[in-house]
Amino acid sequence: MNPNHYLLSLGIGILLYGFAYFMFHDVYVHQRIPILRNFSNRYLRATVKAHLEHHNPHAHYNYGFLIAPVKYYIEEFSRKKETQK
Repeated sequence: MNPNHYLLSLGIGILLYGFAYFMFHDVYVHQRIPILRNFSNRYLRATVKAHLEHHNPHAHYNYGFLIAPVKYYIEEFSRKKETQK
C-alpha cells in the first residue's frame, strides 16, 4: 500500500478531531458562534459543566475531550430525575 494513503488517513483524522473540538469547545461550550444552544442532552450538559469548572483559575485538573469525572454525570442525571417527578 502506498505510504501516502496512511498520511491522508492521518490528516483526515486530525481534521475531523479538530472540527469536533471546535464545534464542541468554541461553538457549544463558549458560544462563540450563536448556534447549537439549549440542548437538552444530559450528557452534554454535564460535560459542559465540568469543562467550565476546568477553566476555573483554581482548578488544577484535566481530563479528556468529551470525558469528565463521573461526579458531573451522576449529579446531572440525578437532578434530571428529580425534576421529572
